[in-house]
Amino acid sequence: MIRRRPARFAITAIVLAILIAEIVHFIADEPQRFREVYRGAVQTAYPEYFIEQSSHARIDPISTEFSMAALPYGSGKNDQTPHDILGQVSVNVIRRVHTPPLPDTKMTALLRSFNGGNGADETAKARAKNALDDLSENAFANAIIELTTPLSEQQLTNGFAGSFEIQSDAVFLFLSGRAGGMKKPVYWRACAVYAVDCKKRSSVELYRRWVSRITWLDRIGFMQLGLNVDQLQRSAQEGRIYGLLTYGFSKPTLVEILNHPEVRAIRISRAWEFDD
Repeated sequence: MIRRRPARFAITAIVLAILIAEIVHFIADEPQRFREVYRGAVQTAYPEYFIEQSSHARIDPISTEFSMAALPYGSGKNDQTPHDILGQVSVNVIRRVHTPPLPDTKMTALLRSFNGGNGADETAKARAKNALDDLSENAFANAIIELTTPLSEQQLTNGFAGSFEIQSDAVFLFLSGRAGGMKKPVYWRACAVYAVDCKKRSSVELYRRWVSRITWLDRIGFMQLGLNVDQLQRSAQEGRIYGLLTYGFSKPTLVEILNHPEVRAIRISRAWEFDD
């Protein structure tokens, strides 16, 4: 009987560990919270992609998951990047995150060298002017706009009135430089998470709402996506905008934006005309 006690103890410990893991899983990965938190996490981790996710999540004793589709911002008829990537986003009981493979695009290198908030740079601004001069007059482009200094949402709205509106699904925010050990700046596309509120509510306030939903149990999963929860929280507290990702702006609009003294540089990820 004495020899059996260690085995019984081990079995009891294993059963208890499984029970605790299941309780944590069903609390932390409750479908509504999971969908909200990981919708934002996947989009924030991959600014290169326009990510659409299903309105429902499913939970079982092993994992919680939802379906997603990703379209690269750089996609066009001459691009090598696949145009549509479908798959599941899931987190299992041991906090292992699974997403469809999302390969680097042309934009990835631009994100990893993002310099928003680092002051004026006349050389970078001159390069941006030359790049815009090379576009045809009827061209449209996806672009990363770097600001010289971080601005509040109100300062950005006032300073660029007439050029664009933040509350749309064509202008997205960078809420940090490259910081916190992350390879890319903190990115926020409000409509990926809050489709109803994104065109009528402050984008920064919606970001803060999303960050408030993140718990300590999400740290492991976010780390697997290349996200630092501490940095996300710092960006929420600061509430400053370091740059923008714009979709489908015309050449004249981008030239007008570049002429603002608050703009450090504009970097084109893809340009096209209407027949592209």
